[in-house]
Amino acid sequence: MLLFSNTFGQGNPNSPRRPTVVFLHGFLGNSKDWSSVIQQVSQTHQCIAIDLPGHGYSSAISAINFDHIQTLIAQTLMQRGITEAVFVGYSLGARVLMNIVSYPNASWQCDLRGVMLEGGHFGLDKDQRESRYRSDQQWAKQFRGRPIEQVLQSWYQQTVFSSLSDHQRQTLIDQRKHNRGERVAEMLEAASLAKQQNLLPQLQQSSISLHYVCGDNDMKFQQLAIKSQLELSIIDDAGHNAHNEQPELFSRQLLHYLEQVG
Repeated sequence: MLLFSNTFGQGNPNSPRRPTVVFLHGFLGNSKDWSSVIQQVSQTHQCIAIDLPGHGYSSAISAINFDHIQTLIAQTLMQRGITEAVFVGYSLGARVLMNIVSYPNASWQCDLRGVMLEGGHFGLDKDQRESRYRSDQQWAKQFRGRPIEQVLQSWYQQTVFSSLSDHQRQTLIDQRKHNRGERVAEMLEAASLAKQQNLLPQLQQSSISLHYVCGDNDMKFQQLAIKSQLELSIIDDAGHNAHNEQPELFSRQLLHYLEQVG
C-alpha cells in the first residue's frame, strides 16, 4: 500500500544531480505543513512531501508500528523511483526517521544522504515508558470519544507548545480539526514514544549525516539536542514547530545543510 505523496520542483537542470528532499510531518499534521519551506527548497532540489498513515490523504491507511511505517514509506519511495534522498522530519516524522536510521528493515532501498531532525525525541529509558504509554492511551481515548476540536484545544495547551501565541494556537487547531479522531488515535498508539527505545546511541554511531534543528524557545528539545552532541542548529524566535513559525530561517538552514551533504 502506498502513502499519499506530492512532488515539487525538478531542481536546477544546469546544476549537478542532487538528491531528492523528502519531508515527513508531525503528529496531527500533513504534507501541506511543509509548503512554505518547499516553496524555497524546490527551486534547487526536487522535493517530496508524504502524508504519514492516519493523516491527510493517507488517513485511510493504518500503521501497526515503526517497522510497518518504515515499510510504507519505502514502498512509496520505490514507486516514485527515489534511490537517494535527504530526509527532513518534524517531531513524529523525526522519530520515524530515527528508527529508520537505527533499524533499517529489508524493504529499505533508498540511500540516505543526510537526515535533518526537527524537534524529535530520541526515546525514553525503560522506566519512563509505562507512564508515557498510559498518557498516550488517555489521549487516544479522547481522540476517539470527543469532538476533535475540543481535544485539540487541550492538546495545544501542553508545555511543549507554550511558545505559541493564542493566534498561532488557534491557527493550528483550525488546520488540524479536519483529522479523523479514530485514525490519529491509531497512529498515536502505533508510534507512541513509549514504544521507542532510546535511539541516541545508535544515532551517535551512525555513518549517516545527522543534523538536529530546534527553536530557541523550545527549551526541552534544545537541552536534549545539546546533550546528544549531534550537529545542531538553533532557529531564532521559534518554539517547537520551528519550520512553521520561521519558515525562511528554517529553509535557509536546510539549504545550507543540503550544500554540505551534496
